[in-house]
Order: sequence, then structure tokens, then C-alpha cells
Amino acid sequence: MTTPRTTDWAILSLLVVIWGSAFAGVKIAVAHIPPLWVTAGRLWVAVATLGVVLAVSRQRLPSLSDAAWKFYAVNGLIGMAIPFAMFATAAATLPSAVAAICNGATPLFTAGLAHLLLENDRLTPRKIAGVGLGFVGLLVLVAPRLSHGMNIETLALSAALGGAALYAVSNIITKRS
Repeated sequence: MTTPRTTDWAILSLLVVIWGSAFAGVKIAVAHIPPLWVTAGRLWVAVATLGVVLAVSRQRLPSLSDAAWKFYAVNGLIGMAIPFAMFATAAATLPSAVAAICNGATPLFTAGLAHLLLENDRLTPRKIAGVGLGFVGLLVLVAPRLSHGMNIETLALSAALGGAALYAVSNIITKRS
């Protein structure tokens, strides 16, 4: 394992700001735009960004007959489109911080799925302790919102956690490919 450089920490910090602010941005957007349109907008920004990256790096997309497109389509739906829609729908009800906390369940789901589906990624005692601690933290932060029984907020929490679970599925699909 290499020692992280200052630029690694700077890039990580930038990603935290970008990803963290996405929840606040979605929360503001769904106050004025229906959640599925917010999702479509996010996806178009991703398409435009990919186009710019391809143009700057002078790369081309594979031909439409390339088998990679099946992977792109499946993983794009499971790892972007559907979770984006689930988080946008949840944002109409939940505070953005709660949605971001639910997104924090992604590594917990990923660890569990990796243990079940990937031969070389088993849970060790250390990983079990980390996942367990993360799960307890998630419960401490989210469980009070579940104390009122089944209501619209419970459904929104389920949507946000479902989005996090789909991100985990996408991680496993990517690792297996």
C-alpha cells in the first residue's frame, strides 16, 4: 500500500464536497422540480461531462455493437438512474443530511454483498467490526425517525436506503466484470 500524497487528500476533499453537496442540491431542486426531472437533469450533466472528457482526451465511445454497452446499460440503471430517482424522491420528504446518512449505508451493503458474492472478498473479524460499528451508527442516526411507524418519512427512508443498496449492487457488478 502506498502512502497518500497531499494531492490524494486534496482530490478526496474535493470529492467529499461535490458528493456531499449533491444531497443539498437535490433537496433544493425537488422543492421546485419533480424528482424524476431532477434525476434526468443529473444524468444529462453526467452525459455532458463524459462527452467533454472524451473530447479532451481524444477518445471515442465503443461502437453500439460492442458488448460493453450491455454492461453500461445495466450498471447505468442499477448504479445511477434508479438510485438517483430513489434519492430524489426521498429528498422531497427527508432532510438532505438524513439522505446523505442513508447513502452512508452503501459500504455496509457492499461489504455484505461482497462477502456473499465475491470469492476473494470475505468478511474478516476486522471488517465485521467495522461494518457492525457502521450499522450501529446508522441505526443511532436513523432509528429515531422510524419510531412513528409506517408513514411517508418511513417510505422516504426506505427509498434512500434502497438507493444505497443499489449502489452496492453496482459496486459488485463492476468488481465482477
